[in-house]
Parts: sequence; C-alpha cells; structure tokens
Amino acid sequence: MNNGTPLTTSSYLRIIQINLRKSFDAHDEFINTASPDDWDVIAIQEPALNSLGNTRANRKWQSFYPSTKAHEGHGRIRAVMLVSTCVGACMQIDVDSSNIVGIRVGTTSGLCTIYNIYNEGTSNDTLDQLTQHLETRNTSTWANRLEVWLGDFNRHHHTWEGDNNRHLRSLTDTITPLLNLIIEHSMQQLLPAGIPTREENGSQTRPDNVWASDNIVHRLVECNTWPDLCPTTMDHIPIASIIDLSVAKVAIMPRPNYRRTNWEKFREGMEDAVKNDPRLAIEPTRPEELEQLVELLTGYMQTKLKDTTPLSKDPTFRKPWWNKQCQDLHKCKCQAYTESRYWQASPAHPSHQFYKALCQEMKEMVQRSKEAFWWKWIDEASDTDLWNINRFIKRGAKLLFSSSFSLGQHFRLILDCFLVRHDTS
Repeated sequence: MNNGTPLTTSSYLRIIQINLRKSFDAHDEFINTASPDDWDVIAIQEPALNSLGNTRANRKWQSFYPSTKAHEGHGRIRAVMLVSTCVGACMQIDVDSSNIVGIRVGTTSGLCTIYNIYNEGTSNDTLDQLTQHLETRNTSTWANRLEVWLGDFNRHHHTWEGDNNRHLRSLTDTITPLLNLIIEHSMQQLLPAGIPTREENGSQTRPDNVWASDNIVHRLVECNTWPDLCPTTMDHIPIASIIDLSVAKVAIMPRPNYRRTNWEKFREGMEDAVKNDPRLAIEPTRPEELEQLVELLTGYMQTKLKDTTPLSKDPTFRKPWWNKQCQDLHKCKCQAYTESRYWQASPAHPSHQFYKALCQEMKEMVQRSKEAFWWKWIDEASDTDLWNINRFIKRGAKLLFSSSFSLGQHFRLILDCFLVRHDTS
C-alpha cells in the first residue's frame, strides 16, 4: 500500500466518520483539519466528487472507492474511505455496491474488517447488497471477527435515538432488514444511545451509527461524536471510534523529484564515467559481455541520477491555501460551537448567533484564501508549471492559446475557467 519501511506500532486503531452531503467546502475544511497523525481511517458518506468521480486527497492518504467504480455504468458513489499511508497493511474487499466500501487493516491481533455504508432513506437496496455480500464471503478467512460497520444508515429506532427521540421510529418495512442484520451477525452498538449525530433546524437525530463484533467491543477505548472536526454549515457531526488494536506503521521515504534534476550535471557525470572506465570501451562479442556492459552502464546512470536529483519535500496534510488565519479561525469556531452547545437549552443566548457569524466568516475566509493562493501561484508561475496547465485543461478548462498572450495571462484565463467551475459545482 505504500513505499515506506517498518517504523513503529500504534497502540490504537483510530477511525473518524462523517457525511459531507457532497459539499466541496465541507470536504476542504474537513480534510485540512483531520490530520493523518491523529487518524488512521477516514470514512466519508456522500463525498464531494469531481467530474471524474474522484474525491480530493493528498499523498498522506490513500483513497478507497467502491469496487464497482471500475465497472462501466456503476451507480452514484456515496461512500469513500481514506487510509493514512503510514498504515502498514491495508487491502480492499470486493463488495458489489456503489454505497459500500470495505477494507481490512492489519493489526497485531489479526485483520480488522471495516465497512463504510451509506443507506438511502427511501430504500433498503444497500442493506440487501450488504446481506448478499456477507452471505457469500469465505467464512474461513473471517474467523477472528474483528469487524466494524459504520456509516449513515438513515434509520431511526429507540435503541439508538434515546429517550428524547422515542417518538422517532422508521417504518417496520424499512427498519426490519437493518435490525435483522445486526442480530444475525451479533453486532453491538458502539456509539451510546441518545447521542445525536445530526443537528438541523433545532432538531437532533441519529441517522449515523457504528456497530462492531464482540472482539471489537472488548477493545473499545472510545466512541463519541467529535464536534471539533465538524465543517462549517455541515449538519452531520463526525463520529470517532478509537479501538485498542495495535496497527503497524511505516515511515514514508521521500521520493526523487525528477522535475528538478540537474540534467547538465547528469550528462557531464555520465561522460566522465564512460571516459574513465576502460570496461565501457571494449566492444562486446558475446551476449554475456553485452549484459555486463548494460548492467555497468545502468549502475552509472542510477548513481548519477541519484546524485543530481533532489528529494521531494515531505508534504503537509493540509492544502497549501489553508493558512494560519484559516487554522486560527477554525479553532475559534470550535470554541464557539462548544459554548453554543452548552447553552442549547436557551435559544436566545448570544452564543448561538456568535457561532453562526463565525461559520459565515469561516466560509468567506476559505474562499478568500483559495483565491489569494491561486493568484500568487499564477503570478510566480514559470515554464515548468506547464504540467499544471495540462491538469487544468483535463479538468475541463477550454481556451485557445494565443501567441500574443504572456504565460501569466494564459494562467489567468485558465484560473478564471477553473474558479467558475468550482463555484458552480
């Protein structure tokens, strides 16, 4: 799964989940605050996807999509999982559904299976697909039963809604398949009853949930909502599950940055090596001699390339436009949220209005930060950034290049196209 080497073992498996309602703004804020140093797995329901059906991530995360994504004509993707590249062992499970992503994470106690599930409120198709998958999988390889089901199930029942919402109950036809699955597979609820996972227009409900096998329940450290990571204007609250399972971690080795290779020094080094090594002056007469010369020449090329190529800098998990102002304002917003929750029984308390104002300010700050970063990048662009021009064109930005335009003007035209597409998505 990664290019690293074994380094340490983490004491806990740390999972964070959230429904992002297909919002790019919410995704940007969430991915810039959920650090891979704090979380091993991010489970997203209703992710924000671009025109290619991909979500936004960086090299700190590996994206796992439903296995049906590779098939032409697949359904709308409503579940995505991001796994930290520091996790030593992770593999995907083949599930025939566009609303389910299954992975297995290697731990010292065995492989832990995690299903990220989005179940529509109007049908049980996803639960039927999960049932079929669980019935057909090879049970001999799942004997240890380290298993977690999490996601947005869009079902209400007094077992998890709690006393305040005992009046909320899904129709029998819609809730029965989920209850039968839970009972049949002996899954237990991890998130305590009565904790809301969605707040909208003053109402608090529990569409999101977490279930796990007995072997997980015995190892549970914490399962609770995590408001500090809740994006602005998002009604779903993240849920954190921390499990006492040791996960092998790896150190990610820096990669060569071949775009910055000093090719002039590389050629000079190769010329010196060829001139000073008499073995390269001998004309081969047999296949064995030719193979030896090829191996010798390859070794020189690899050595010189390594000497003249710098290593890429270790990227931060945050996007480059997420600056200190964004980070500080996000902290203030989280503090205001805590204060607002404390006074939730008093609707007229000023903390509620203050929190709403900070949410709006956070949204505007992110937009300003994005625009400022891109304009700065354009103004400082060089010829090597033509790689990025090609990427923008593939996104759908169409323009005719004119010889009368400078490179900076071309970049500005591209950005105009890009920002319009972003704002209207």
